Amino acid sequence: MTAIAFTNPDDDQYFETEELLRKILTPFSKELHVLRGSSEEQFKSFIDLLEEHKINDLMLISHDAIPTPGTLKLLTNTSDKSTRTLVGRLTRESTPDIYVSRNFVENGESLEMNGVRSGMLIVSKEDIEQLKATPISFFKDRSGKSGVSPFDFIFHTLVQESAVSIVDGRDFVISRYLTIKDKREHFKSHVINGDEEALLRKAAVKDWDNLWTSIAVSPWTQYVAFWFSKRSITPNQVTIGSFALTLFAATAFALNDFWLNVAGAILVQLSFGADCIDGQLARMIGKFSRLGAWLDWMSDRIKELLLVVGLGIGSVSGGNSWDMSFAVLMIFVLRSTVNESFEMHRSHSVPNDSVQSQPLGFIGLERKVKNFITLPYGNRMGLISICIIVSDADMTLRILFLWSAFAATYQLLGRTLRGGGAKIVNTGILRDDGPITKWLLDRLPKVYGELSVFAFISIFLLLWLLTNKWILAFLVVIGLCIASFPLVSRSIWLGPVFTCAAEFAVFWSALLVTDEKYHWIFISVLLLSGISRVMISSGLRFQRLSAHHSQRFSWEERSALMLVTLLVWPPLSLSIGLLLLIKMKKSLRHQIKALHLPQ
Repeated sequence: MTAIAFTNPDDDQYFETEELLRKILTPFSKELHVLRGSSEEQFKSFIDLLEEHKINDLMLISHDAIPTPGTLKLLTNTSDKSTRTLVGRLTRESTPDIYVSRNFVENGESLEMNGVRSGMLIVSKEDIEQLKATPISFFKDRSGKSGVSPFDFIFHTLVQESAVSIVDGRDFVISRYLTIKDKREHFKSHVINGDEEALLRKAAVKDWDNLWTSIAVSPWTQYVAFWFSKRSITPNQVTIGSFALTLFAATAFALNDFWLNVAGAILVQLSFGADCIDGQLARMIGKFSRLGAWLDWMSDRIKELLLVVGLGIGSVSGGNSWDMSFAVLMIFVLRSTVNESFEMHRSHSVPNDSVQSQPLGFIGLERKVKNFITLPYGNRMGLISICIIVSDADMTLRILFLWSAFAATYQLLGRTLRGGGAKIVNTGILRDDGPITKWLLDRLPKVYGELSVFAFISIFLLLWLLTNKWILAFLVVIGLCIASFPLVSRSIWLGPVFTCAAEFAVFWSALLVTDEKYHWIFISVLLLSGISRVMISSGLRFQRLSAHHSQRFSWEERSALMLVTLLVWPPLSLSIGLLLLIKMKKSLRHQIKALHLPQ
């Protein structure tokens, strides 16, 4: 990375400034240019440097900025490689001079400032080309009228012409000084005394996570991640280790012994801790990859499904049925589908001013309460560990079911009323439609998603309460029909949720009408179907992957085959699992191949 530092035209301590900057920037920049002279001369030298050198990565430093190793690591070790600047949070001593909205710098003198500028800016290759084309006369006019510095002129030009994202300075003290004496004092008090190591550990932890993670996990994982960062341990290795720990935990739960349950609870927390560590480690060392993000996201979704199956086996060995584990599995997959589909379809409306004007790091009470109610991933892991120790597998599943069902209903109804945007290219892929449903979607009239949501909730309640086979079959047919209707624009995101619910209604009815000795078959098929939907979502989350998605053996084909095997011989349902494995193997191969393609 090439670094260009501007100096104060009225300062005669140029050489001392250059010496200090070289001392700080050597580990981060191979080439440093410290400009001197009047503001106009420095800007001209800046343009000349851009034209004479082939620069792909550029760091700009204002004349009053004082970078430190910690703040430079924050600015450089980020997954965001666009043009970005470090922004400090407001303190009692700081004066806000920048306006941040939705992680970007906004332009406008009348806006309420909510952050502190650091005077450090990294410019992307695309924006470097834009700066090359900036006429020097523009700077002359601007500096002559308002006395703006070269750095400020460049900064405001990029804010106006393109997007400048922000890197949160977290607990680092962001200040700007005009004299070399003040800069040395800042460097001595914040770097030499060793404060930045602790601040970097804290900065690697998410700003505000769920309750269980904040209280029981992050306080120790940051130290482990920091220890790993000093060694040749990669985030992907930690992710794989986390998955292995989950397999051991699920096995311990399946054996249904008190001390093994305790061991399983500990393993769950170690696994979840490792899941936090991989992200913290990536932020500490600045090592991000699409493969790592894909592996981390998909393993999280699959791990919790495996834990539910382990709890289910333990519950059945204690004399209980598969019903509760089946219900929890369905809710977990449905919640994942709700979240993925809504996020992919929703329109990104601009938040209101009262929210945007809050300082960096501000988390409102409303968001904290909603986060707790919806039982996010970290809280689910904590709940499993606590419940399995104080009770047993069956009670753990019942508590998971009650809280997850409430959270899923709360999220689904809230998002249904809000609406989630128009149809997108990947809507059909996320629905996992087959030829019959595609044909029907083009011919049937559009319906309101709100009505279909209440219909599906009613269907599942009746499936839970009723036992008559003919009534169950009638309800399943209704569910299949509802999922085949197209939806109005604001409800289009509910389509994938309905196809998932219709398929699971078929599986649930199969569980209710067959002998218990076959139930392990249906739980296995449900698990594989859930993993298949997770893989569809993971493919759509990453660039290029949707092109490799195979829509063979769709949800309607799986549902039809399940109904046929029920009429012929229930064990034949294993063929659904076999076909799902073939589909997932092909999808996995294509996704891994696509992840290694250049973006």
